[in-house]
Amino acid sequence: MLRAFLPTSLWPAADAVLPYPVVLDEAESNHLANVMRVTPGTPISLLDGAGHMAESHVVQARKKALELEITALSAVPPPALPRILSIALVREQPLDSILQKAVELGVSEIRLIQTAHCVVRLSATDFQRKLPRWTSVLQSACKQSGNPWMPLLKTAASLDAALALRHPGEQGAFGALRPEAIPCVQWFDSLRTAPSGPATPALSVWIGPEGDFSAAESDALLAAGLTPLSLGPIVLRVETAAIAMLSGLLLASLRS
Repeated sequence: MLRAFLPTSLWPAADAVLPYPVVLDEAESNHLANVMRVTPGTPISLLDGAGHMAESHVVQARKKALELEITALSAVPPPALPRILSIALVREQPLDSILQKAVELGVSEIRLIQTAHCVVRLSATDFQRKLPRWTSVLQSACKQSGNPWMPLLKTAASLDAALALRHPGEQGAFGALRPEAIPCVQWFDSLRTAPSGPATPALSVWIGPEGDFSAAESDALLAAGLTPLSLGPIVLRVETAAIAMLSGLLLASLRS
């Protein structure tokens, strides 16, 4: 099934009369008309990244303003336990992969952090300039995976600024090379086997840059109540560590 992104502002009301006509923007229209070669009658699933889903079909395959008719509407509630990725900035290509995998693994929020050992250095202006690209990557991942909820993307100029973004009562853990770090599977199992689930409104995992968090940053994470986790004896790239920890969170949330 082909999927397309329709901004929330263009979404029909829940009680709208169906079929409901909509027109996709130029980027979506070009992809469907020129790349996918859709024709009138082709079914298209729509999403907006905010839980709204719809079934539609092509009415007219215009290359700059493709026309659809929505025939069915639905809504998916947000995850009961939001899962959050707080991660140090990395280079563009691995960051794209991290954003994609975060969407596929059901992350509700992503925080991109400028840490002491980051190779990539971005100013506040650079952050704002890159946000449209990052948002586009997230939207594409939602379409590919069918995830109806696009993660909220936030940026922080320092670890302290990222810690200030936490939700009240948020609990979390961070990848650590410290001797007191516990095996990550132990922490994930504690979440999965808790009698009534984690007593927290959100869970977060924190991943440092290629050079790891600095000693001061690790101390700050500990002081904030985050649990240091060991990911094993093999040194992982940032993007690999992100997939490992997010997969653990996902599995822990799939309680029987």
